[in-house]
Amino acid sequence: MCFSLKFNNPFLVLYLPCVLIISGYNAHCKSIQEKDYLLAISDTSKLKEIDIEEVVISGQISPKKTGDAVHDVQIINRQKINKLASNTLDNLLTQQNNTRLTHDNILGSNVSIQGLSGQNIKILVDGIPVIGRLNGNIDLSQINLSSIEKVEIIEGPMSVNYGSDALAGTINLISYKSQNNETEINSYYESVGHYNIDFLQSFRIKPHSISLSAGRNYFNGWSKGETLSIFPTKTLADETRYKEWKPKEQFFYQGTYRYYKTNIEVLSNYSGFYEQIINRGIPREPLLNNTFDDYYTTLRNTFSTTASYTTNQTKTNIIISHANYKRIKNTYFKDLNNLNQVLSSNLTAHDTSKFINSIVKATFKFPSQRQLEKEVGIDFNFESAEGKRIELNTQSITDYAIFSNIEWKYKENLVMRPGLRYTYNTNYKAPLIPSLHLKYKLRNSIIRLSFAKGFRAPSLKEQYFNFVDINHNIVGNKNLNAEISNNFQLSHNFKKRFENSSVFEQKISLFYNELSQMITLANVSNQAYKYINIGEFKSKGIGTTLAYITNKYSLNYSISYLGRYNQLSEDEQIGRFAYSNDHSFSVTKKFERIKTSVSLFYKRNGKFPYYRLDSDGQVQNSIINGYSIIDLTINKLIKNTLNLTFGFKNILDVQSINGINLSSGTHQSSQNSLSVDYGRSFFVSLKYKMK
Repeated sequence: MCFSLKFNNPFLVLYLPCVLIISGYNAHCKSIQEKDYLLAISDTSKLKEIDIEEVVISGQISPKKTGDAVHDVQIINRQKINKLASNTLDNLLTQQNNTRLTHDNILGSNVSIQGLSGQNIKILVDGIPVIGRLNGNIDLSQINLSSIEKVEIIEGPMSVNYGSDALAGTINLISYKSQNNETEINSYYESVGHYNIDFLQSFRIKPHSISLSAGRNYFNGWSKGETLSIFPTKTLADETRYKEWKPKEQFFYQGTYRYYKTNIEVLSNYSGFYEQIINRGIPREPLLNNTFDDYYTTLRNTFSTTASYTTNQTKTNIIISHANYKRIKNTYFKDLNNLNQVLSSNLTAHDTSKFINSIVKATFKFPSQRQLEKEVGIDFNFESAEGKRIELNTQSITDYAIFSNIEWKYKENLVMRPGLRYTYNTNYKAPLIPSLHLKYKLRNSIIRLSFAKGFRAPSLKEQYFNFVDINHNIVGNKNLNAEISNNFQLSHNFKKRFENSSVFEQKISLFYNELSQMITLANVSNQAYKYINIGEFKSKGIGTTLAYITNKYSLNYSISYLGRYNQLSEDEQIGRFAYSNDHSFSVTKKFERIKTSVSLFYKRNGKFPYYRLDSDGQVQNSIINGYSIIDLTINKLIKNTLNLTFGFKNILDVQSINGINLSSGTHQSSQNSLSVDYGRSFFVSLKYKMK
């Protein structure tokens, strides 16, 4: 990242030295010493303008500024993460425009982009996929942000670069790379029962550096009706043992070794994650002296090594990763008199699932010639699953892929980027995946146009799941085809900088998705269910974002209008698309003299209408009501080493919303409650950092 500083003296322009090293890429800026830069900006009266443009890593042949990238990328930097006091990815995306979160109090949180759910969204950490999907979704509350520098979100298919699941969008979390000896300690408290703490320690002896980090997140659980309490309050024994939002405890730890010289870098990383969720049962009638408790334990371990080597303008980047994931469910019969518990004798109440994912990925960037950048990559991906509900208790799948991207800059203003991916898979026929991106720059405007094909491979569960008992009859299908989508996007970005150093930005974007071969769990005969390729999905939308930034204020407003295809419209007299609209707004006021900022965030998720058939075969109109989330945060920097953030979350106290099913035949309605958030809360966060 390069910092361009303009002072009152127009001849004095300084550039901060920096080295950007992420995923094996280097970006250099020649400049003055860092200490001189810090002295310069410490006197804000001399500072006229700071022009900072983020650098995009995800899906690029080489790192590029956001304005130069052919993809339209949303970047959430560390500054915004701190403003929102976000500890996990689901907290962060709650206020993000063009995304919608749903919550399951056992399975966790997942996100939808462009109307497509989490199973079609690729979640990456430094380009390495996060494994452990439940019902197709990655639980975003398990992804901690304590060591994350920024989050990059690319809407639309990125299947050429990342393969399966990158169909609706890609979310890539970029880790912080320590350059010095540093100590960092973070703590977080929230009045609904969150108690978090983590630390990071890094050491550097050129050309080597080592960083170690670990932390614990604890949540005491929460139920509707609990009032805001700044400090914990006493309750009677077993009075509140059952929680709507289940108690959970998480431990995470990471070790990183980095070796870096001018033309070579090796980065090895090991990370581990442990989580236990407790679903305490309601005391059973008639004596209320016993109950059943469920324990859900998640274990995830990932080891990865990234190596890059540059010679004669040719860059080779290799990623090797091995990850394993285990989820265990156990049910205990608990005596509430003496608190003894024994494992339930019901075997169907217990389950263990294991997944392993190994990746070898190499990309080769060739020397640039005539404004032409070229890369070729190979991608090897092995995945296995184990569990008593998997056919033969264990199954595996492997795919081998080769992909290529060419980026041609024609006459400075026009950039064209075609891409292609070919995959051979051991279990299903993989489609050929093309993409074409265009970017045209004219003065203060950038126009981007793209077509990309995406795909999602059938999961091992969809192919080999076998769950048959007195209450269930669900089987997989080994003959499934991959889901295939066509995505079209058009966007216009306008950016104007004024003489008073303020900046105005406007973005308008349109998209259209068409997905075929959707994998659906269908009733095939006599209450027997099977995964089949039968579904079709389409979505289209338009959105706009406005931003105005000055030295003291930052204002952002976004609105989006999304239409989802009604498959029943082929046979019934209903509209082809059901529409919903979302709004988001944020404002930040900076007080430079006291090193403080105040931020207000507002997100409105509009009503979500859809249609389905009821048990009598009649069309049923259903609506999920809209809701709004408002957060207020205050950030204070104390002596350049301590950062204090406090405020209120969910100020409107939204806890649940109603999902209303309207029967067209009887003019009756039924109502279901859907969890949205725990109630209004107060939080405080302390971050200590010393170099």
